[in-house]
Amino acid sequence: MELDEFVDYAETHIDNRDYDSICEGARVLGALANNRKFLVNAYNEDLVRYSRSELLGSYTPQSIRLSATERFIIRANIWIPLSGDAKRRPLEESLYSYQTAHDHNFDFLTVGYLGSGYRTQIYEYDRQGIEGYPGEAVDLRFLEDTKLPHGKVMAFEAARDIHTQLPPDEVSISINLLPLNPEKAARQQFFFDIERRCIEKFADDINNKRVSLVTMAGLLHDDNTIDILTDIAGRHSCARTRAAAYAALMEACGDADGQLADAIGRDPDQRLASKVETQRKEFQ
Repeated sequence: MELDEFVDYAETHIDNRDYDSICEGARVLGALANNRKFLVNAYNEDLVRYSRSELLGSYTPQSIRLSATERFIIRANIWIPLSGDAKRRPLEESLYSYQTAHDHNFDFLTVGYLGSGYRTQIYEYDRQGIEGYPGEAVDLRFLEDTKLPHGKVMAFEAARDIHTQLPPDEVSISINLLPLNPEKAARQQFFFDIERRCIEKFADDINNKRVSLVTMAGLLHDDNTIDILTDIAGRHSCARTRAAAYAALMEACGDADGQLADAIGRDPDQRLASKVETQRKEFQ
């Protein structure tokens, strides 16, 4: 199977918002991985293109974007063994997200393409059973300790599956199908402490950056800022962002008449009041 054929299959047969539909694409992703020339061909084409331009936005040291549509991204991830240089190891572990247990705010399929593959330890948890703050205890259920060799396909579900990636024994490459789903992307991603069985910290994703920006508005604001915060608190799809907006409003204006508390009580997230109190600690 060629890359353009796989892209066409994904566009016509896979629902990017439905996890079961995404999983049904595993067989076809495996067929793409059996094409031993498509990746180097795609790389060669980009190598020529980018040698004539400064536009390298689809490349990072660890990944290559192969295709992007309105509903899917297909990319290759490169995994390397850790260097024998102790000074370089922390940087490499950070770059490749080794040794860090984390979930994702998107579903995805991944297939081994080259090498014996990275090792991964997989857990799952119930997102509905937590509030979502650092230090919170989480009921982690161990699933498996496995590798991703050539041809093996694995599916990961957003806000449910947790994995810790460990360095491969040899340079390895995986191919990922990443469905784009704005509703799931609005969820906060976490890092977990497996030994303590708790949330370690928030991932530095777009949600965390948004919350930081909203929090700052509690300290730097005018009347227009208050209107913007009120709109965010009442309408944003991310509960943590709404909580940050309410906390910023309380910091900026107080809540002597209890209107903010009433609005928080009417929020569809029954845990929002607790999340607001967590966010208010940012101002202490």
